[in-house]
Amino acid sequence: MIAQLRGTVAAKEATSAIIDCAGVGYEVICSLAALESLPAIEQPVTLAIHTHVREDILCLYGFAAAEERLLFQQVISVSGIGPKIGLAMVSAFSVDELSAHIKEENVAALSRVPGIG
Repeated sequence: MIAQLRGTVAAKEATSAIIDCAGVGYEVICSLAALESLPAIEQPVTLAIHTHVREDILCLYGFAAAEERLLFQQVISVSGIGPKIGLAMVSAFSVDELSAHIKEENVAALSRVPGIG
């Protein structure tokens, strides 16, 4: 499993980036915090990575910090919440805010995230 990528930014997109690691370009779907923290093209970067494997797909999800990745992994361990909604949740709130909303069972705040009912 890939847990971290260290390389240079090869390209930036609206929701992802391509990170060049020793000549191999990895497409990484990024949290909002990770996208905002990305340096300019051809600049060095390190991302915490969650590797998501299903029978038909392998995706890399990138985070600005290991704490953000850990919260994402905890969120997607809940039945009915997949990586798309999990990424929306960690992108909508800071790690501390999301943790507090979950602990306080703040349904009003959590339901503002697209895909949460």
